[in-house]
Amino acid sequence: MCMHGIGEGASSSNEFLHQALDGKGKEHAGAGEGPAADRAAFPAHVDLEPPPVESQGPDQGAFLLNSPVGDTPDCDPSLPPGLSVEPDLAWEFGAHYTLLDRRLYFSVHPDDSYTLAMIQSSRKLFYFSNDLPERYSSFCADWGPTSINLVLRFVREVREKWQHPRLQNRPLIYYCTEDPHVFTNTALMLAAYLMIDHGMTTDEAIYPFVRIAPAPFEGYRDATWCNQTFHLHAASVLRGLERAIGLGWLGELPADDFDVEEYEYYDNPTAFNLNQITPQFVAFIGPQDRELVEGQWNEFQHEPMEYVDEFLQRGVSVVVRLNDPTTYDPSPFTEAGIELLDLEFPDCSVPPPQVIERFLDAVDACEGRVAVQPHGDPHRAAHDEAPRLHGA
Repeated sequence: MCMHGIGEGASSSNEFLHQALDGKGKEHAGAGEGPAADRAAFPAHVDLEPPPVESQGPDQGAFLLNSPVGDTPDCDPSLPPGLSVEPDLAWEFGAHYTLLDRRLYFSVHPDDSYTLAMIQSSRKLFYFSNDLPERYSSFCADWGPTSINLVLRFVREVREKWQHPRLQNRPLIYYCTEDPHVFTNTALMLAAYLMIDHGMTTDEAIYPFVRIAPAPFEGYRDATWCNQTFHLHAASVLRGLERAIGLGWLGELPADDFDVEEYEYYDNPTAFNLNQITPQFVAFIGPQDRELVEGQWNEFQHEPMEYVDEFLQRGVSVVVRLNDPTTYDPSPFTEAGIELLDLEFPDCSVPPPQVIERFLDAVDACEGRVAVQPHGDPHRAAHDEAPRLHGA
């Protein structure tokens, strides 16, 4: 289910936004006037203003950092690694879970008709949502967080509601579905907003979600078809984001300084399908020799020469090719002074230790940037760069 706007399903999201901000347009049932059968399913506090929701819970010291980031197959997937929390809130449709006291809340709705009824039950509350947490494209049996451009677009959208002059005296309630993938990415994105715009740490930002039981967190898994033995929690991703922010990789003010539009231009397969993963690493989809391609050449395919100028401008001195070395002749790179290193291993698998060792040796010896060509998509290059990034 994809809920794009405020109460979408009975009207357009723009119309609902207009009604929510101005109190005009089509009349909705006021508090206590909704159908009795529907209202019986709502939490008793839904019509109160501001929502009393739940207590703020224990002090920050009530949760402890126990161990380095990581997870094991027998860990409870609802708890982030290294974070010990005693859940004190019950899971309930329509409950308003506090993110920022008396202003920003989170809620879970089963469908759009439920959301519409919630809006009708109290015009003093502002419900909003979008489809950004749902925009992950899988390659094998994987699933994961959305890319950084969508995380920052999400932060900007929540900020827009937070700063809107007509919403200054209204509680803001971001809602999503109970689908574990949507819930997990929504929690991650809302936590990212709390970190970027309100200066919270990862553990402070994720705490409102992990204190709910049983919250449907689902661990992220890698791009393989294999039986999964490692489930990465959203908190681990957020700690990576926190580290990147601390290193200045996203600028001083990430939601303002990071060029989302440039990222999306280069990420487009018709352009370069290229991402600057870190200051040291570039990931790209990889070129092909036109004469080796069976069938018609299309706009999503690129020859090696198309990347040369871009790589030189970015200071790339080594290209690491992880897929079939027969897909293109590397001479356009080597003639431009860019070394090519072939480290092929089977697609949708984990690189063997000798491949990882050669990769790390090449990175250590490289005086410029390293461009990594994964098997399918540039986002997957991060799997192979992870050992290097872990020590950043």
